[in-house]
Parts: sequence; C-alpha cells; structure tokens
Amino acid sequence: MTDGSRDISEAHEVQHLIEYLHDKYQTFTDGELATYIPELAKANPNHFGISLVTAEGRIFETGDCQQPFTIQSISKPFTFAMGEIDGVEVMVDRTGYTGEDGCELLCMTEDAVALWDAVVERGAKPSGLGARDTLRLEVCYPLHGNDITPETDAISAGLGWVCALDKDFTGAEELRRIKEEGPQRKLAAFVMTDKAIPRHGMPIEGGGEVTSGTHSPMLDAGIGLGYVPAAAASPDSEITIDVRGKPRRAKIVKKPIYKREER
Repeated sequence: MTDGSRDISEAHEVQHLIEYLHDKYQTFTDGELATYIPELAKANPNHFGISLVTAEGRIFETGDCQQPFTIQSISKPFTFAMGEIDGVEVMVDRTGYTGEDGCELLCMTEDAVALWDAVVERGAKPSGLGARDTLRLEVCYPLHGNDITPETDAISAGLGWVCALDKDFTGAEELRRIKEEGPQRKLAAFVMTDKAIPRHGMPIEGGGEVTSGTHSPMLDAGIGLGYVPAAAASPDSEITIDVRGKPRRAKIVKKPIYKREER
C-alpha cells in the first residue's frame, strides 16, 4: 500500500508525461523515446496495462477510431504514435517482441479490458505466451533470464552491435577484451535434425547448453538457441543435445531460424 499523497504525486507525473508525449507525438528521436518510456513505467507501474497485439494495420483503420492510423504509419522500429481505439487512449509502440508486423498497445490499467475487447472485436486473435515464445524464437530474439543473464556477456550473445565500445561504461573494458580475444562460446541458433523438442537447460555435447527451445509449427521441427563452443557455432555445424537422457542431433543455422515471405 502507498499513502495517498504518493499516489497523487505519481499520477500527476504520469499525466504530465502523457501530455508531453501528446505534444511531441511522433517527433521523438530513438534516444528520447528510450528515455521517456521507462520514466512512464517507473512513475507508477500500477497505472498502466500493456497488451501485446500481433495484428495487421487494418485493425486500427476501421470502426470508431477518432484518430485512425496504420501500423505502416509508424513502421520504423522503436517509434510510436498516440491515438484512440473506441474511445480508449493508447500509445501504439513498434517495440513488439514477436518479430511480426505487430505492435504493443499501452493504456491505463482501468481501460485494459475495454481495449482488449475492442481489439478482439476488430479481428485480433488472442494467443498465449507459448505462441509469443515460438515467434520470438523463430526470429532469434533473446529472452532475458534464458538467453541473456547477468552471467552472460553481449559479445558472446551476438549483441555487440548494441554496445558503443568506443565509450566508457560499466563493463566496457571487459567487453573490449572479449571482442579482441574472441568469445570462448557463442549463442547459436539451431534446428533439430532428429525428432525432438529441445528445452532450456538441456546439455549440448562438448560443453554447451540449450537456453531456449520449442517446436516450430512453421518448420515442423524442434528449434532453439544455446551457447556452444565458438568453434562449433558456425552455420551447418552439427551438435548433439541430451534430450531427456537421449542424444539427439541438431544443426547450427544462420539467424533468423525462420523468416516469413513478405506479403
């Protein structure tokens, strides 16, 4: 529980930030967006509900939207637009975690149910976290707590491109060393050649480990990510995974594991 004065203060800060975003609309730079979105969340997360929607732009072009917009109008990744869906104020973010042409809808908690009903009525098909996990794994989006953790590093995880190693920050020296010497292991994508579904924590022969795994309905095969010795991380390399006590073969593939044809 929080005292009333704190609730009022935080609510006021949230409202101030929302008004600021309205004024800015779509003129944020990537850096500004990265700064203000976390501030919205930190002000008071209880004021917000987040719905992850994977849907085509037509969902937002029909009905009683006071300010119609399409996904194409905010097609640049890590941008957003403000609008309304059936009277519910929403921030539409292109920061989705599925690898599809979708978006995230950010709204006040008390509006979340109405927003959900409105989006479903427009044709969106509800799906659970399992479906989201399959989609993000097919395009090799790393999951924090699985593929990247406080014990892993960005170079080994293939995320060196987001590190400004020419600048100083906590851990920069160590990352520079790993990049210069080359990582001992790498986060690699693989597809099972034997019939099996890999899961988090399964050992990979030679000193590796599966960090994420599932069945891909698009490939009709088991897929996953895992850390393997750097020498075994090249595409077409064969690896063996201990799947519940049985050795099962897989092949390292180039990321993404699956990419749908453009429509």
